[in-house]
Amino acid sequence: MNLASTLSQLPPSTWIGYVAAIMTTLAFVPQAYMTWKTRSVESISLGMYTIFTLGVAMWLVYGLLTRDWPIIEPT
Repeated sequence: MNLASTLSQLPPSTWIGYVAAIMTTLAFVPQAYMTWKTRSVESISLGMYTIFTLGVAMWLVYGLLTRDWPIIEPT
């Protein structure tokens, strides 16, 4: 069984979990880039907060779909 066929068999809730993990992990990249580029921390990246908020929402959806209370409660 190859990787593509394995991935295609994953349930939608697993995909939502993966997307949530990626979004919340990478959410701080726009802020780090902006801080590095401007050498200032005065402005906060809207992109960072948008990606992070969407990622947290995806974690909530994932927790609800899998009925995983340790994920649902803190979200």
